[in-house]
Amino acid sequence: MRNKGVVVGLGIIITLLCLYYLSFTFVSNQVTDDAEAYATDKNGSLNLLKKQNYLDSLWNKPVYNLFGAEYTYKEVKENELSLGLDLQGGMHVVLEISPVDIIKGLSGNNQDPAFLDALQKAREMQKTSTDSYVSLFYTAFKEANPDRSLASLFTSAANKDRVKLTDSDETVLDFLSTEVDGAIDRSFTILKTRIDQFGTSQPNIQRLQDKGRIQIEIPGADNPQRVRKLLQGVARLEFWEVVEAYDPQLQQSFGAINQFLLNEQNSKRVVAQTETPAAPSAADTTKSALEQQLSQVRDSTVSSLDSLRLATSSTLFALSNPSIPFLYQVKDTAEINRILRRPEVRNMLPRTIGFFWDVKPDPKVTPGVEDIQLNFVNLGRGAKPLLTGEVINDARLDYDQFARPAVSMTMNATGSRNWAKITAAAAAKQPQGRIAIVLDNYVYTAPTVQGEIPNGSSQISGSFELEEAKDLANVLKAGSLPAPTRIVEEAIVGPSLGKVAQNQGLISMASGLGIVVLFMVAYYSKGGWVANIALLFNIFFILGILAQLNAALTLPGIAGIVLTMGMAVDANVLIYERIKEEMRLGRKLREAINKGYSRAFTTIFDSNLTTLITAIALFVLGQGPLKGFAIVLMIGIATSFFSSVYISRVIVEWMVRKGDETKVSFDSPLARLVKKRREFDFIGARKKVYLVSGAIVVTGFILIAIQGLNLGVDFKGGRSYVVSFHQPVVATDMKVALNESFENSGVEVKNYGSDKVMKVTTSYLVDDESDVADDKVKNALIQGVQKFKGIEYTEHDAQVDDKHFTISSSSKVGATIADDIKGSAFEAALASLVLIFFYILIRFKRWTYSAGAIVATVHDTLFVVASFAIARAFGISFEVDQVFVAALLTIIGYSINDTVIIFDRIREYLGFGATHDRAKVFNDAINSTLSRTLITSGTTLIVVVVLLFFGGEVLRGFSFALFIGIVVGTFSSIFIASPIVLDLETTAQTTKRAEAKAAA
Repeated sequence: MRNKGVVVGLGIIITLLCLYYLSFTFVSNQVTDDAEAYATDKNGSLNLLKKQNYLDSLWNKPVYNLFGAEYTYKEVKENELSLGLDLQGGMHVVLEISPVDIIKGLSGNNQDPAFLDALQKAREMQKTSTDSYVSLFYTAFKEANPDRSLASLFTSAANKDRVKLTDSDETVLDFLSTEVDGAIDRSFTILKTRIDQFGTSQPNIQRLQDKGRIQIEIPGADNPQRVRKLLQGVARLEFWEVVEAYDPQLQQSFGAINQFLLNEQNSKRVVAQTETPAAPSAADTTKSALEQQLSQVRDSTVSSLDSLRLATSSTLFALSNPSIPFLYQVKDTAEINRILRRPEVRNMLPRTIGFFWDVKPDPKVTPGVEDIQLNFVNLGRGAKPLLTGEVINDARLDYDQFARPAVSMTMNATGSRNWAKITAAAAAKQPQGRIAIVLDNYVYTAPTVQGEIPNGSSQISGSFELEEAKDLANVLKAGSLPAPTRIVEEAIVGPSLGKVAQNQGLISMASGLGIVVLFMVAYYSKGGWVANIALLFNIFFILGILAQLNAALTLPGIAGIVLTMGMAVDANVLIYERIKEEMRLGRKLREAINKGYSRAFTTIFDSNLTTLITAIALFVLGQGPLKGFAIVLMIGIATSFFSSVYISRVIVEWMVRKGDETKVSFDSPLARLVKKRREFDFIGARKKVYLVSGAIVVTGFILIAIQGLNLGVDFKGGRSYVVSFHQPVVATDMKVALNESFENSGVEVKNYGSDKVMKVTTSYLVDDESDVADDKVKNALIQGVQKFKGIEYTEHDAQVDDKHFTISSSSKVGATIADDIKGSAFEAALASLVLIFFYILIRFKRWTYSAGAIVATVHDTLFVVASFAIARAFGISFEVDQVFVAALLTIIGYSINDTVIIFDRIREYLGFGATHDRAKVFNDAINSTLSRTLITSGTTLIVVVVLLFFGGEVLRGFSFALFIGIVVGTFSSIFIASPIVLDLETTAQTTKRAEAKAAA
């Protein structure tokens, strides 16, 4: 084997990297276990608040030492392999920014009937179109008003420097598109800040490109109403006068507060000392510490605040940065808030004083430490800000006279007049005053006012990074151009349901791995052990790379790993079968191994690449859980190729070199039994197969026309709920009971893994995506179940008993996003088919091979869809959702695998220049690869059956689709793909001969 050292070196590097990144997961789990042990009382009851306080106390403290490098708990959490919401519980939300309100705002709330009609028509058109709302608005407006220009709608005082009456429609369209995109960026910035302040671990927020949507995942969120309010609240931009830390009134107040806190602490120490007289006195220790601090006060030049900090041990000052007043570590902010919000403390502060934290730590103030500033502002008599965001016309990224990033801001006439007075007053102070710019109660910047600003045009400069300046410009525009959001997709998974999913995923992985390991050893003897070692490396690499990429492991992701187990041994099967063929030709073991690996390489590469094509299409065009599945599939394809082709070869060659060749075997009694089979005439039976297969597909699609498919909310929109009971429930009875609650709208109730858990799906108020509608549907469900069962609803899974039920999870998909999901699914399938067609064309240099492969793949896809309809006719109903699409695309890639293996052998046999007819060449090629085709399909089928039985209700439809797809994919590779190629080539040759004869 060439470059063996490179393979070994690369394997060691990947292994070490995976160990490094997975070690953070082990440490994180250990810290969590310690926290739970600390927070569990003698009765075994877990105090969640105590657990969270324990974890918070470690947030910025080292918990992991790796060869001298220390990592805080925060860094450990950032590098661990995180779990998806379906495995740990939490909330998934997709928000859509309303372009209607943005365009209305840009028009100055124009009440022109033509304008309002165009907005309404564009909204209707958006439900069935993939074009942007701005384009649809323009189309609707021009259809009704072909002679009017867009500029006539948007020329106003607020837009005087941006839109002129003489501007073309294209210019105004660019302006509108830029402002809408800016509003989405602005909403993203605001929402990211809100989510980061939410107080959960590892929240995830990302912008969905080209959709005008923002996707948010909050692990562990247990208060959906609070999340909705947080995400959909209107941004409040305000300007406040800063009160500096050296203000005499402020210092006097904090002197009194400090004395109060110190007296309180001393009282507690006296009580503690009285109760435990034998123990060392904490008060004495503190007193000596105070005396040492007081001795450090040398002269009167030390500010009163510094003296106060040095002479006290009260929490408010002891936690503050020694050099900068009221600068605290992020982990201490909760304690400081608790102190300042106490009524006794609040009463000691002037009524005109308020406080806001900076939005985030400034690394330039205290490098390497996450310190955050507490700011004090002058509330005035009415507690009203100096200005609000409505007065801002525009804000944009700019550069100051030193070419540093800055922000330019312009105001309307009212704002300009007030701003002139405010800045004049601030500049007249000694030293000059500062104005805090506050969004959602967090200070983004507090610049010093250098002088009066008379015309409302200001430039905010400082030591901004480029991204910081962009964010500040977005923040300043938040008040002037509101961008309302609405939730178009939502999923809530309870922690207990997440735990069940975790267990199901682990059982699936363990069972699949165990069965594959046993089969490979039984069929390939010692060669099977080598394949199993390579398989373990493969799983280890997948998990390590997922951790390195900060990708979350989801239930579909676990399905991808389980599926990869079956696919990973495919390569070893191809190699071992080829080695056995070479040995049957009389070659020695060493030579057969070299030939087997080299000749199987091309086939393995082709089959992996075609599957990779479908995974890429799934990742690029898919949404939601499809992306997670696609990531695992792509990683699995790469790692399985490396482990099966290279790592296994290193091990095999080492075994051959170390011992007697006779002790290294790829054969077994089971393999010899399978080898004793007769040849089959697959080509001769092709026309019968065409008829039977076609009849099944047609039957399935007739049933679809009659009864339809069981579409999930992903594809039809609506709301679904998983309802858990303590006693068994009859699904049909519950459906009848809920019909009245949902006002006879569409409702479906089915068992969800057991007869104590029901999944309820309804189209009630499907077109209303408001929070009010969400609450109305949920309340209708609760009231219907209460009336049906005579039991009460509880929000906590642990309280479910004979008298209580709960909603363990819920999801909502708006009609618009459902159309997008269907569209993206179709695009992903079409793209993968087109790419595979061209790859096969390039690889085999004949269009007939591409056509045969695509016909077989389309057949497999249609057959799976038809099988869902046939199963439903027999009372077995599986949901067609996004996970089903992942199954279809996996089937496309997998079906091509077997097809490519047979095509490779056909090409090889044709290259021998055989004299017998092409039909026999094709049939011989299919028969010669039959055992490996059946074994590769069989190993994957084993793990799919494991998924079907142990993967849980979420993966039931996915597993069923894969089961049918793998069986039919193997069938079509043998009976359809190659025969289609033969028929097309025969037809082409017949046509060519007829044309030649006619020409003669």
